[in-house]
Amino acid sequence: MKKTFKKWLVTLLSAMMVFSSLTITAAAEGEEYDLFIGFGGDDAEESGGWGFQFNSPNADNNVGDIQAVTEKIKVGETKTVSLTLPAETLHTYWIAPVLVAEGVSDLSVDVQVSIDGNDVTGDVDFAAGDAWWYEGTGEYDETKAIRLAGGYNEWGTQYMESPVFTTIEYTITLNSLTVGGDDPAEAGEPVELTGPFDLYVGFGGDAAESGDWGFQFNSPNSGDNKGDVQAVTESISVGETKTVSLTLPSETLHTYWIAPVIVAEGVTDLSADVQVSIDGNDVTGDVDFAAGDAWWYEGTGEFDETKAIRLAGGYNEWGTQYIGESPVFTTIEYTVTLNSVMAGGAAAPEEEEETPASAAGAVDLDGTYHAYLGFQTPKFSFRNAFDDATYGRDVEGDTDWFNQVTGWDGNDPITIPGTFTDAEIAGNGTYTVSVDGLEFPDGEFADQEFMNLIFLSTDIPNTEEITISDIKLTVNGSSVDLGAGPIVSPDSVDYLNMLIQNIWNDDVKELGYYAVPPTSMSITFTVSGFNYDAEAQAEEPTEAPAEPADDNSGDTAPAEPTSTDDTKKDGGANVGLIVGIVAAVVVVAGGAGFVVAKKKKK
Repeated sequence: MKKTFKKWLVTLLSAMMVFSSLTITAAAEGEEYDLFIGFGGDDAEESGGWGFQFNSPNADNNVGDIQAVTEKIKVGETKTVSLTLPAETLHTYWIAPVLVAEGVSDLSVDVQVSIDGNDVTGDVDFAAGDAWWYEGTGEYDETKAIRLAGGYNEWGTQYMESPVFTTIEYTITLNSLTVGGDDPAEAGEPVELTGPFDLYVGFGGDAAESGDWGFQFNSPNSGDNKGDVQAVTESISVGETKTVSLTLPSETLHTYWIAPVIVAEGVTDLSADVQVSIDGNDVTGDVDFAAGDAWWYEGTGEFDETKAIRLAGGYNEWGTQYIGESPVFTTIEYTVTLNSVMAGGAAAPEEEEETPASAAGAVDLDGTYHAYLGFQTPKFSFRNAFDDATYGRDVEGDTDWFNQVTGWDGNDPITIPGTFTDAEIAGNGTYTVSVDGLEFPDGEFADQEFMNLIFLSTDIPNTEEITISDIKLTVNGSSVDLGAGPIVSPDSVDYLNMLIQNIWNDDVKELGYYAVPPTSMSITFTVSGFNYDAEAQAEEPTEAPAEPADDNSGDTAPAEPTSTDDTKKDGGANVGLIVGIVAAVVVVAGGAGFVVAKKKKK
C-alpha cells in the first residue's frame, strides 16, 4: 500500500474516532480513573533479562515480586502510586505513570517523582516530550492507556535518566480531563501548525566493511546509533530555513538510506523546499524530487511512524532513490525551508491519481512478464529485486550479479552455489519460482536461524491492475506457515513485488519454522488480472503443486506453467536490498518458530 494512501487512511480513521466521541464534551463530574505505574527493567541477575515487569495491575506478563500501590483518581484530586521491588533494579527500560481513560482530547496534570524517598522532580525535564499520550500496556491497549510525562523510555522520550531504585513514587494531581471536545483539527477542519518541530538527518551506512552498518544515526537519542557520527540538529518553524548535517569520522563506504526528518504528529499536509550538499558541493540539481512522495510518515530511532516525517531528497536502497546513486560522503547537509504544515482536514486520497500510472509504465494486459525469487541471509548473501540499480537483472558488467547467489568474504563478493528457476508470466494462472543446490558457508546462520528477506520480484508495473495471491513457500521441500503475510512491498514503487519475510517490517517479520541453512526454496503463486489465461491452465483445470519428494531433498514438481529452460539461471542473492534497521524495538516472535534476540517494547 502506498505511503500516500496510508496518510489518508490514518486521517480518515482519526476523523471517524473523533466524530464518534463528539457527543461528549467533558468527563462526567466525579468519574474515577485507574492510576498506576507501568515499568520494565532488569533484576539483579541478568542484564537484558527483563526480570522486573509491571505492565498493568492484572497483566499476565508481569514479572518479579513487585509490590504495587495503585489508585483511582478524580479531577481535582491528588493521589500517589508506587512500585517497590524485592531488590534494586539493575536497569530500567521504561517507566511511566499511567492513567486509564478513553476518548480523552485534553488533559492537564501535575507530576511529582520520588526515588527511594528522595524527591527528584527538579531533575525531571517535563518539556522533553508530550505531556501525555495514548500507548498500550499490559491489559490496556492504545485506546485506553494514557502515559504521563515524567518517566523514562530507553527507545523513546527520556524525561529522566534510567532510574535505579527499590521504591519509586509518582504523585499525580489531575487538574482537568476532557473527553471529545470541539478541537477543529480533531473535527476534521484544517488547522495550520507553526512549530517549532525537531529537524535532523537520519542515516544508515557502512563504515569499513560492506554490510557492517557501522554508521547509523536514526534519531538524536536513539539507542542504536553507531559510529562517531557528529550530527547538527535543529528546531524549525513554518517560514524558517534551517540546515542540518551529519559528519562522519571517515568517508562512508556505502549508504543504505538517508533522509531529512521532521518530528510532528497529526500532519495531513506539508510543504518544504530541500537543498542537498555533499562535502561542500551543492548537488540539489542532481536530485529527482519527483521520484516519490514529497513527504511521508516512517518511523526511525526513538520516533515511530506517528511522529517521524521523512522529506524527499534522500536515498533508500530498497525504496525511492531521489539521489540517483548511494551517496558516499564525509559530510552531508540538508537545508530545509518549511513553507507550511497542516493538521486535520479531509486529506484527499491520492490513490486515484497514482492508479494506474507508474514510473514503469502501464500494464499490457495482453502481454508477458517475469517473476524471480529473491532473498537475503543474516550474513547479507543475496539475490536482489530484478530492478535493483546495482545488482539487478539489467545491470551490465563483467559479473552477472542477478543470476548468482552473492556472498561476502570480508569486503570481497563471492559466488555461492545455487541455481535459480525464474518464471515467464503469460496470462492468469499459477506459477513457481525456485532456487536449488544452495551451499552456504559455515556460520551463515549463526546469528539467527531465519532469513532477513524472502520476496517475489516481478517486472509487472505496480498499477494494482494485476493481483498476486495464494502464495506458498517451501524450504527444503517443506511448506512454511506464512503467518499474516505476504504483502505487497510498500517500498517497491514501480513494480509489483511481494514481501514474504522482512525482519524489519512488522507485517511480515515472523514466519513459521523452516530449516536453515536451506538447500532449496520455492515460491508458488497465482496471478490474475490479465485479459487472458495461461495456455495450459485455460485448456484444463489447474492442478495443485506436486507434493515434495519423500527424501526431503527439496526437489518439488512445480505447477504448470512454470519457467522455460532459457529462464533457468545460476546463482541468486540480494545485497542492495539490505533493509534499514529503522526501529530500535524488535519484537519477540509469538508462535513463529524463532525468537528475535532484542529487547521488546512493553
